[in-house]
Amino acid sequence: MSGGTSLWRYVAGRLLQAAPLLLGIVVVNFLLIALAPGDPVAVLLGEYPAPPEYVARLREQFGLDQPMLVRLGRYVASVLRGDLGFSFAYRLPVARLVVDRLGNTLILMGTAMTLAAIAGVALGVAAARRPHSRLDSSATGLSLVGYSIPEFWLGQLLV
Repeated sequence: MSGGTSLWRYVAGRLLQAAPLLLGIVVVNFLLIALAPGDPVAVLLGEYPAPPEYVARLREQFGLDQPMLVRLGRYVASVLRGDLGFSFAYRLPVARLVVDRLGNTLILMGTAMTLAAIAGVALGVAAARRPHSRLDSSATGLSLVGYSIPEFWLGQLLV
């Protein structure tokens, strides 16, 4: 029974370690947008001239008239509630966009992982049956290259 207890203790410890990391990611995400050059309201309005009252109302609506620490606190609280904001490009809440695409993402991810596992096991078994052969060396080299290539770059290359 102690083995099960230590597993739960390990999992709980890892989850406690993940919390500050996730908070840090949320803060960095906020800062990347908040410290970006330019005025978000000007970007939203584009080249259309707007009266100063309208610009001030937009700043108040989006909380841009508040100090950065207040905006950060509101942003973190919103993310914790699951409110990821609003997409001006799609005119929909971001959480809705994520949920709408989650099914296709899971299908694609599951298919890719299944195919990779089948190919990896088959290649590994074939290489293990013939140690120090060209197949073994090729499989080792191919797996090393595959492990070393950044996924985001390879994904763009394959698409």
